[in-house]
Amino acid sequence: MNLKRSTLVKTIGLLGLILVFIFTGFTPTTAQSKEKPIKLVFSSYLKENFPNNLTCKFWMNEVSKRTKGRVKFTTYYNGILLKGAESLPGCGRGMCDLTLCPDAYTADRHPLSMVQSLLFMTDKMDSYLRACYRLFTTEPLLIQEFTKNNVHFLVEIPVSSNILGAKQKIDRLELLKNKRIRAMAMTANVLQILGAIPVGLSLGEVYDALDKGVIDGYSLTDFTLAAMFHLYEAAPYMIDTGMGQFGGMFFVMNKKKWESLPPDIQKIMTEVAREAIDKHVALYQKVEAQMVDRAHQGGAKVVILPNKEKERWKKIAGPKLWKKWIKDKEAKGLNGKYIFNRWKQIINEENKSSTYKSAYQVFAEKYGVEH
Repeated sequence: MNLKRSTLVKTIGLLGLILVFIFTGFTPTTAQSKEKPIKLVFSSYLKENFPNNLTCKFWMNEVSKRTKGRVKFTTYYNGILLKGAESLPGCGRGMCDLTLCPDAYTADRHPLSMVQSLLFMTDKMDSYLRACYRLFTTEPLLIQEFTKNNVHFLVEIPVSSNILGAKQKIDRLELLKNKRIRAMAMTANVLQILGAIPVGLSLGEVYDALDKGVIDGYSLTDFTLAAMFHLYEAAPYMIDTGMGQFGGMFFVMNKKKWESLPPDIQKIMTEVAREAIDKHVALYQKVEAQMVDRAHQGGAKVVILPNKEKERWKKIAGPKLWKKWIKDKEAKGLNGKYIFNRWKQIINEENKSSTYKSAYQVFAEKYGVEH
């Protein structure tokens, strides 16, 4: 009798539950679909439509799409949430979940990772990006540097190769001697070795300094940024010296936030980060093509040093810069020699498959160069 009553109660309960599903429209599937999305905050110190931010937007859009809306993003640009130097430590403290941080602003926080800012290693953006990804995602010493800052590395997002802009044509090393050139950090070291006089200025100060004769030229930026700031108006010569890539920006996530994400979402984010490498190169080259036209219309004159002259500059300054970097790291108890050799090995491997065409090459093909 008790068994029959128990069975009856269970049956009535099950029927009641089914009726609730029918009349309320509730099902296990709808419960999952109404799961609250994971909300992440992205901060950038750059203007919203700057090419590097466009790559971050691509990443965020793809992550939202591939997770079917399970991840949503709130974005802050132009340093509204965090300024450039605040980006890395701010993200580590949880002031945002994701950020784009310029490596040079926080070099002391990740000294070995600055190996990717050494000049005369490569002038190919595509091989540079692939080499950065390989090194930063596989080398324990560098992963440890990001971990110490409480961030997880996603991908490097750089500008293109270092430029030498000048008021007068410089097509051989002797013409650089005693020229006052805007530069800082490693670029300043290189220019000093080559005989120039480095002058520390922000990029926003360069135009007026050129116009007033305070400096004779500028470096520590690329063709695109130089064109965006109309620097060719004050210094018409835009010179490819072969110094190459000079660093970039880390796209990182707060480590605690990363570790809190479901494994399938982490997998999607990692996949899209790898895809962002080719996406960034394509986006940047599109913008570079526009800047090539702008520079030409503004009277810019492009100079591409002959390979023999580029090699001369590299031979004089490159090894001295590299040895100094290694010595400085070793003096702090860091394995600089090992990291440099790994970086050089990876860069050389990636350079073999590069298809990148620089802004200087694009300008030369379209408008010619100075001889």
